[in-house]
Order: sequence, then structure tokens, then C-alpha cells
Amino acid sequence: ILYSFDDMEDMEEMDYIVLKEYPLLAVVPISHPLSHRTSIKRTDLKGYPLVDIKKNENRYGETKTIANAFANAGFMPNVQYVSDDIETSILAVSAGLGYALLPSYITDNIVIREKVTAIPIEGEEKQIPVVAAWHRANDNPAMIRFVEMIQKSQTIKNGGA
Repeated sequence: ILYSFDDMEDMEEMDYIVLKEYPLLAVVPISHPLSHRTSIKRTDLKGYPLVDIKKNENRYGETKTIANAFANAGFMPNVQYVSDDIETSILAVSAGLGYALLPSYITDNIVIREKVTAIPIEGEEKQIPVVAAWHRANDNPAMIRFVEMIQKSQTIKNGGA
């Protein structure tokens, strides 16, 4: 079970089922000019510094996905600060170093709400899919049963479709 990004579709040996999709939000300090908005477009972030999280080669393609989303918006972000983890990124945002882009499963649990706010980004309501993925050639009976259970729950969740 992992996050799915653009590169997943290029992995021909893998199959996956989308379990849930999370919106991406811009986390800004309360003092930020956009903090009063109920939603923004990615282009509204142009010119503001970004607080980013360090990514390594062992991740699942989110660097490419994030870069493509900015390129599609017509600009690349000005990365002001790079942290090693999400908590440090949120603290950097609260200190006014920039904004961060985080999925709702993180922003729903931000502890320092009096210092930062999370704003939905229009058109990015399903930006972060969480998937169950497996190697297509895997014939482990437990994995096959697990996939069947996921497929059954997806059918029930989607009204028997």
C-alpha cells in the first residue's frame, strides 16, 4: 500500500487498485496574503517561496508529479527551504519561510492551527492517490486473496458498480 504517482503507470510489471484519493492543499502562515481564501488555484502561488520536503531516489515518482503540476501551471516554484520531514516543514511555514503543499490526511491533523491554515487547491482534489500495488507475476495465494478482498470492497463502496 503506497502513494501512486505518474511513474506508476509506466511500471508494466505492476498492477494496482486505487484505494482512496486525497486533495492537495497549500499550507500557509496565518499572516499570508492568501490565508483568508477558501480555495486557490496553483497559479495563485506563483512568486511565493515554497517549503519543500527532501526527496530521495527511492521514492515513488512524486518529484516528477509535483514538477509536472507546476509546469502545467506555467511556473516552477521558488524553493526557499527544504526540510527532512513534514513536521519541520509545517514549523517552517509557521515561521513565515513559505508555503508547503501537503495532502489532506496530513493537513487534517495539523496541531498548530493558530499559526497556519490549509487552503484547497482547485482542480487538485484527487492529486494524491493511495493504492494497493503488487507485481503482476506474484501468485502468492495470500496476495491473491488480499486483492480479491480489496476489489470486493471497492465494488461495495462504489454501489455495486
